[in-house]
Amino acid sequence: MPLRRRSIILIAAASVLATTAACGSSAGSAPEAEGSAAETIPLTVGILTSLDVAPAYLAEELGMFDEHGLDVTFEIAEGGAALLPSVVSGQYDIGFSNPVSLAVARGRGMDVTIIAAGSASLNEEPDYSAVLVNGQSTLTSAKELEGKTVAVNTLAGNAYVTTRQSIRAAGGDPDKVNFVELNYPDMVPALAESRVDAAFAVEPFVSLHKDAGNKVLSWPFLDTSPNNVAGVYFAMQQTVEQQPDAVERFTAAISEASKFASENPDEVRAQVSNFTEMDEELTAKVLLPQYPESVNAESIRTQAELAQKDGLVEAPIDVDELIAAN
Repeated sequence: MPLRRRSIILIAAASVLATTAACGSSAGSAPEAEGSAAETIPLTVGILTSLDVAPAYLAEELGMFDEHGLDVTFEIAEGGAALLPSVVSGQYDIGFSNPVSLAVARGRGMDVTIIAAGSASLNEEPDYSAVLVNGQSTLTSAKELEGKTVAVNTLAGNAYVTTRQSIRAAGGDPDKVNFVELNYPDMVPALAESRVDAAFAVEPFVSLHKDAGNKVLSWPFLDTSPNNVAGVYFAMQQTVEQQPDAVERFTAAISEASKFASENPDEVRAQVSNFTEMDEELTAKVLLPQYPESVNAESIRTQAELAQKDGLVEAPIDVDELIAAN
């Protein structure tokens, strides 16, 4: 089954995570057994071309959305930041983002809510995300980033928060670090040429950094929480309340696809070329994230608390309200 793509934005070298739909579809009846005459529900899903969303592409390719009575159209964006306004405006029903960006959006009065798990850290070294330095750097600890310049893909997401936490975990003060925004592909040459002192990255960019001679300094996701949540699927609260059947079907399909992806990593790698520009050599060596079947509320709670600690939100975020999936 061919993947449905209407507005694909390809990115150079590999695909970008980054590490963020209100109503517009009509809700149907509750999911029925396979082969029954359940009403098919159309959904527009804003998605990325990254390893983190591999289960969504598998769900489409293997017919899991069809089995759950969904007619899913993917709208593909270059980064999660572009998806948030499209979901908030109602252009897309569902989007993909990281929990920190969603906590920040919630803190700014947007009724976004997490409906399904996406991706998570490997919970052991080496992880699929890292803070890296130039191969000739004398830095040996994240504490030594004080007074240095560190690149992250956004100053309002989990790359920023988890890197700051990694510095704290090493005994450093993240307020003494100069953080700058760079796109993931631009970080690789910037670090190799010493235009920044360190950079946060996820796969496949961790592997591309290593190919360029850069080296790992710390593992920020591992320093933040066990099975640290990297990405999640989200919708507007109004969508969850008005279209519970559609949301339930989508969540079930993604959970099923995540289980399949976890049990069949070779199948994930085989499908990578369908939604990224990664070549065969890079595809073979990247580390895949975990694909959890349910939302890790404690990891999201930790990241929401860190978002407040780091000044991204003023008041505490009610994580129980943020997570519709639970």
